[in-house]
Amino acid sequence: MLLGRSYHPCLLSVTVVCIFLSASTYAQSPFPEFESNVKDIEGEIALVTTELQGDTGAILIYSPRCYWPTKQTITVIRQRKGEWRAEKWTAQYRDRSKKELRSLSRKRLKIDQPVDHLLSELTAQGFWTMDQDSLNIHEKQLNDTTMSMTSISDGCSWAIAAIHRNEYRLLYAYEPELLQTFVFIPARERFISCLGAMRKTLLN
Repeated sequence: MLLGRSYHPCLLSVTVVCIFLSASTYAQSPFPEFESNVKDIEGEIALVTTELQGDTGAILIYSPRCYWPTKQTITVIRQRKGEWRAEKWTAQYRDRSKKELRSLSRKRLKIDQPVDHLLSELTAQGFWTMDQDSLNIHEKQLNDTTMSMTSISDGCSWAIAAIHRNEYRLLYAYEPELLQTFVFIPARERFISCLGAMRKTLLN
């Protein structure tokens, strides 16, 4: 039971998955190097780094970000002592602002596919250099004078984050799979593929 902690209000339901690789496997597939694209630690990153304070292994996170629920699930994939481990975290907040954490539980998840396959897919899709601004485009040019705009209400965003050697990378897209059917954006399609790779890695 954790009380009185404050985290970023945009978080709702986040599932955290942690995965550990053997030392030999990790040596064959080192975690990709990347540069931070966020200045402040917030949201899923803030919650996970606070709970795992002192851990130095690489971490991957994916989670839905919704406004209305007071519960958030976070899937975290983290490396420790040359191994990977997967967990589902369920955070219960006092209200929708998600500023005060009431409780946090963790459930072990089974790894269904090697994590090095996941890292390879993230690299192939350009996750480590992907432009955040291109992921939430919701309008398209129909002709020289007309634009079409799509609006989705009360939806959720999906976030993918990576933490490694004091570098933090966070990408998020609002209802990416639904919005992509109306406005096709190549970068968003790659983000959706990254989400799919994260989900296939684990058995809930």
